[in-house]
This record gives sequence, structure tokens and C-alpha cells, in this order.
Amino acid sequence: MSETIGVIVGLFLTVCVYSYIFKDNVLYKFAIHLLVGVSAAYAAVVVVRSVIGPAIFNLAGKAPVNLAISLAPIFLGLFLLLPRHRSSLNKVRNSGVAILVGIGAAVALIGAIAGTLIPQTTSAGAINPIAAILSAFFTICTLLYFRFVIRPLGTENSEGSRIQQFLGNTIGRAVIMITFGVLFATTLNTSLTLLTAQLDGIYQSVSALLN
Repeated sequence: MSETIGVIVGLFLTVCVYSYIFKDNVLYKFAIHLLVGVSAAYAAVVVVRSVIGPAIFNLAGKAPVNLAISLAPIFLGLFLLLPRHRSSLNKVRNSGVAILVGIGAAVALIGAIAGTLIPQTTSAGAINPIAAILSAFFTICTLLYFRFVIRPLGTENSEGSRIQQFLGNTIGRAVIMITFGVLFATTLNTSLTLLTAQLDGIYQSVSALLN
């Protein structure tokens, strides 16, 4: 009985999600809201049981320094519960978010440089130095595309600005477009693979139930 209910629910949710192909409708919104709600509830339960609960139970017997370090995230999280209509508390309330965003950005930047950029460049250089040079060149061009502080043409050092604009707006934009195209093709291929696997699973389940 439970297997039959699972097959029916899976088929219904699959139809709801792919009904968006025709237009935005109530079934698609229901599936998306259900996904977000279940994901948020699952994440909340995991955080409480795996992070907050053990942290609270482990506070006893800690040294004062370690106790202060453990309590700091809790107080920063409580700052978010301060009333929003009190403008005088905005700086205190936003301090937790500011620290979280700052640490997250720093960790992401270090991870991108040390875990992605440098390994890719060194691995390419070990095989082919030309590939390493091209990788570094295209990376610089892409970064120049997001540089908005460039002197206008016709002013001092306008020649350097012209070169920067060519590298960023032409080469950098082309690299970004090619990258997005590859990512879109990969995402589409993955989505079709998941759809095929989902339909095959539903077909196998329905066939097993009918037989």
C-alpha cells in the first residue's frame, strides 16, 4: 500500500513540475512551495539536532574562553530576532548578517583561488604551458569585464582604457557567453537525464504494481 501511494505521489509531483512547460499554473506553484517547505523543515531539523543541540549540551564544563566562543554565534543569531520597527536597533540586528556575509565571502574567495584557480592553472601548466597562459589570460579578461572604474576615452591614459575595454568588453564578454552556454547545455542535459530516470522509475513501479 505504501509503495502504491509513493508511486502516485511521485507521478503527481512530476506532472505538477513539468506542467510549467505550458504555462505558470497552480500545480507548479504547489509543487515548488511543497519543495521549499519540506526542504526548509528538513534543514531546520538537521540544524537543531546536529548543530544547535550538541552545542548547547557541550557548553557545560568548558573553559571560559571556549564558552564565550561557543556563545557568540548564539547571540549573533538572537540579534536577528530584535524588532524591525526600531530603527535604533538596525546596526545591532544587522551585525550578525554582516559578520556572516563577510566570513562567507572571505571563505568563498579563498576557496575559489586556492581550490579552483590555482590548481587549474598549475595542472594545465604541468601538461601544456600554453593552456596555462591562455587560462590566466581569459581569467584576467573576465575580471576586467566586471571592472567599472575605467577612465573615459579622450582623457589622460585613454589608450590604457581602450585596451582595458577591449579586453573586458570584447574578450571577457565572449568568454562569459561561452561559459554560460556550456553551463546551460550541461544543465539541460542533466535535466533530461533526470527526467528520463524519473519516467523510467515511474514506469517500472507502475508495471510492478499492475503485474
